Amino acid sequence: METGNYNYKTILKTIVEAMELEDIKVFTTSRPNATRENLQSFVVVSLPITIHDLLAHGKTVIRFVLYARDVEGYENTTLLSELQELIYSKLPLTTEKYMVMHPVTLPGIPDSLGFHTLVIQSSLIII
Repeated sequence: METGNYNYKTILKTIVEAMELEDIKVFTTSRPNATRENLQSFVVVSLPITIHDLLAHGKTVIRFVLYARDVEGYENTTLLSELQELIYSKLPLTTEKYMVMHPVTLPGIPDSLGFHTLVIQSSLIII
């Protein structure tokens, strides 16, 4: 691959597969506009900022937004905590081409579709 030519789709697909998140629905880049009634939780994985080309490698941030359906109109902190533990159990992650490390949890917000979120951001190094 040419220096600085980073393929977002390949990066996201490789990391999601390497994390082995079979028990949870994962979307890349953004959440769907509508969610099925039976979908209680899901994760959106994205690259929210520029990938910096450092010649020998690339560096950016990878974001995991955890969504949990509200319970009786309130944030489902139990489910969000379980999702957080699941993501943290997979980190740090090293593959042949990528390193995901130094996760930080940020507060999330409610969406207008009956879910609350929690955000985990990590450093992503592209080897």
